Amino acid sequence: MNFLNRPIFPLPINWSSQVSRSVTYDLRENSLGFGAEYFTPTATYDVTGWDFSIYHPNGESILQFECFADQLVGRLKGFWLPCPFNAAEYKQGISTTCLAIRKEGLCQTWAKRPDQFLFFTFPDGTTAAAQVLTVAAGDASGTWPADWNYPVDSIDPNLEYIFLSQPLPQVPSTGTNIQRLHYVRFAADAEEFESDAENMGTMRLSVVELPLEYTQQETGLQPIYLYAIEMDAPVNETWYYTSFAAGVASGGQLYQPWAMTHSAIKQTTDGNSNAVTLSAEPDPSHPFSILAGLPPGAPMWITIMRCYLSNPNAVKNIFVGYLEEAPDSGDKLMAIANSRLAWLKTKTPRFFIGSTCNWVLYDQQTCTVPPAFFTTSVTIQAVVLSQLPQLQVIFNFAFQLENWQSDDWFAGGTLQVGVGVKYEIRSIIGSEWVPPVGGNAGYLLLTLSAPLKKNGEGVQCQISAGCDHTANGQNGCKIKFNNFVNFGGFVDVPEDNLSLQGINTSNAMGNKKG
Repeated sequence: MNFLNRPIFPLPINWSSQVSRSVTYDLRENSLGFGAEYFTPTATYDVTGWDFSIYHPNGESILQFECFADQLVGRLKGFWLPCPFNAAEYKQGISTTCLAIRKEGLCQTWAKRPDQFLFFTFPDGTTAAAQVLTVAAGDASGTWPADWNYPVDSIDPNLEYIFLSQPLPQVPSTGTNIQRLHYVRFAADAEEFESDAENMGTMRLSVVELPLEYTQQETGLQPIYLYAIEMDAPVNETWYYTSFAAGVASGGQLYQPWAMTHSAIKQTTDGNSNAVTLSAEPDPSHPFSILAGLPPGAPMWITIMRCYLSNPNAVKNIFVGYLEEAPDSGDKLMAIANSRLAWLKTKTPRFFIGSTCNWVLYDQQTCTVPPAFFTTSVTIQAVVLSQLPQLQVIFNFAFQLENWQSDDWFAGGTLQVGVGVKYEIRSIIGSEWVPPVGGNAGYLLLTLSAPLKKNGEGVQCQISAGCDHTANGQNGCKIKFNNFVNFGGFVDVPEDNLSLQGINTSNAMGNKKG
């Protein structure tokens, strides 16, 4: 028999052997060094263990147990175990979703334990399972509290009323046995079997109750979330994570467990983008760490999906957007994501009337300069310690060497280095050719906007020449790039607009002299 997509233990417990129960409290905390402490989430409830035995009278019973165990691939796969002891004393069946039991304080204690499920054995031998919705009791006068509204006509103050979240196949009657269902897993892989004869004997089992958080997720009562984080070229990396405690295979992709959470995702029709805040356990290998500090040089996209562990292939995308910033929160990694609707708020910079060009260098829609002719490969020879970060690089090719050696030929350009998660991009502030001295070969000294964090000596880079956005400057559009036809500025801009100066007169109100 299955309940919420998980099997119920099918064999009777051997009452001739002692049944024991143990309770364990986890009060430990995990800290990282002497810095900010990071506390890992623990179970909401204490952990309960059961030791019991079942008696196999024949080979069919052993085969039944083996078939049941074959469904539980992996030690964390749970199943339902009916509690060896009765959960309540049945008194009256009211409907298929309501029954009365002897008053025992269950209305104050049922929600304090993870075993919030009941197993019914009816007098005709049939069984059923259901989840407890709530437990209520009337006051001494035999009436419900003012804020309760349940379909029970007469209230007995000596009884408690259990309301179920789903109907039973029949109304409970006299003789119905009620047990609590524990969601457990096997505590060990070994089986302890004491044989009395061929295909007969006693099997000793140990199980551990899984916390309510795990129960709700694995049985489909609570969704789990999948995160796919992707970076565009040239990084070309995708990371897959899940907030679940174990790895989840969905759509042929394995999502690794990670302590991640996200804020509420608002769905609106007003055209506004509602940002989503994400947090993750701090680790240098997590992609959120790439956003910290300098920008990575490529957009980082995120897709948040929702599914249920009972059917992880049936996913629903609940958010698709891009990560725009990663605020420093100290003890955890943070990131803020926005959807494409945020682009509607993007303001287009106005076109300035001036002597400098407004176009972006190498933009094929406006500037049209081909980048290949002004881009070359170099190798980092040394990192120079100075106030501004500097690199000594040597050219890998001699093509256009005379131009490349010109002062500030690469100023205003870019340096790109590394692949995948090691990709970095920097602006080149200045370039200076240092000629050979003695037996030492010459090198190009580059001043960067920021130091490299993931790459160093011996690594190949790609550098592109820059433009000072002037028409006739040494590093400008006409002389350096021969692209004056696409110049986006104005060669001559008058300081005064003569057409407007003639009407720029003052006219004070009153105080006129005749």
